Amino acid sequence: MKKFLSLFVGAIVGMSASAQVTTLYIAGAPETTINGHTLSWDLSTPLEVEAKDGYFTLDCQNVIQYGFAISDMKTTDWGEWAAHRYAPSAEFTKADLGKAVHLYGPGTEDFKPLWPGDWKLVISQDLSTVTVTTTTQEVLATYYLAGSFNGWKVEDKYKFEPETGVDNVYWLDITSPISSESPNILRNGKWDEWWGSNAAPVTLDQKEEWLWQSNPQGKVFVDYTGSIRLELPDAITTGCSIYMTCYSTIRQHVSDTESGVSENLIIENTPAEYYNLQGVKITNPKNGIYIVRRGNKVTKEIIR
Repeated sequence: MKKFLSLFVGAIVGMSASAQVTTLYIAGAPETTINGHTLSWDLSTPLEVEAKDGYFTLDCQNVIQYGFAISDMKTTDWGEWAAHRYAPSAEFTKADLGKAVHLYGPGTEDFKPLWPGDWKLVISQDLSTVTVTTTTQEVLATYYLAGSFNGWKVEDKYKFEPETGVDNVYWLDITSPISSESPNILRNGKWDEWWGSNAAPVTLDQKEEWLWQSNPQGKVFVDYTGSIRLELPDAITTGCSIYMTCYSTIRQHVSDTESGVSENLIIENTPAEYYNLQGVKITNPKNGIYIVRRGNKVTKEIIR
């Protein structure tokens, strides 16, 4: 009898271990279609995707920023649904595209694309791996500085410019003094994605963390001028941090230079703006050493 019971239990365990999910359930925004079907957040009518040849294939069109939810359980209870969600890691980056990477779950977040567009997910039937590809070219996001100094408006004057040849690094030159208690960085000029300083005031010439949708108490900028370097993570996700370095002077927009300025770099036919070594703009420069800005290039020059 004991031997029979042992064999029976072993058979049950073996069946459980070999069992695989046959259907995935997808819910998401109606702007998105998967395998030709429009999504909905109504859990009573999720999209059902059947496994074929050991894989689930999700051909996705117009995936918006906030993505969609993948579950291995059909339920109208949001708590149960969340406990059965699967997605790539939040640390998924461009370097992972086209590779079979670990599929996290159950109980993880929704799938969020690296950028909006058309995506394809191929998920192994045992829910261990996922391969993500896209036919949509990445469009660089835009980032703006807003605060009480400009009424929290989105203005091109305070738009960061990407550093040439470097991913995820942007620069902004503040040439007129600004002061603000709660300045924010806005992604794509919208208030659904923004960050605030983790310190008040900022520490000049030091990289500091700015937090997702958080503001400190006190003034962050006090009569500030200088170059701001914005550094982003590989993937922008809810709750992520960004990093800002507020330099005390106007600098060249090159991350790997120690001094931040270049000697003898001359750009022809571009109006020059002059700043002293403290970053203060000079209208009529006299003899001396100045930081000179021509377009997006910054040099250090001697006027005699």
